[in-house]
Amino acid sequence: MRTSHLAAALLVLTCSASLRAEEAPALPSPPNAPAEAGSYVEIQTQEPNVSLSQFSEGRDPPWRAVCLAPCGQAVDPSARYRIAGRGIMKSDPFEIPAGRRVRLNVDAGTRSNNTLGWVLLVGGGVAMGPGLSLLAA
Repeated sequence: MRTSHLAAALLVLTCSASLRAEEAPALPSPPNAPAEAGSYVEIQTQEPNVSLSQFSEGRDPPWRAVCLAPCGQAVDPSARYRIAGRGIMKSDPFEIPAGRRVRLNVDAGTRSNNTLGWVLLVGGGVAMGPGLSLLAA
């Protein structure tokens, strides 16, 4: 029982990635600032290779990096975005509110930690069978 709780805790810790958006404090408009209906996004992270990618329908590939962290960028509020990068898990697509300055504090999960989480989950499930057999005996 303790092993399965430990495996579940390790899975949650290794597979999780957090992405928090908060409104940035008021700053003077940057050069190339979007029009009033536009948006501005800042990305802060301790992770290397984190980028903001924009989805463009009909483009190959459909996702293209528009900002490599740490960065600040005027963005199209009608587009969809995600956090991506070499060696990290991609975020789910999200939108940036029109006419807002948004700061993204990115704590991205790595692919290697995600793989380790899945291995521990499967290994724990396989080990649970014999363990339950021993308990029942």
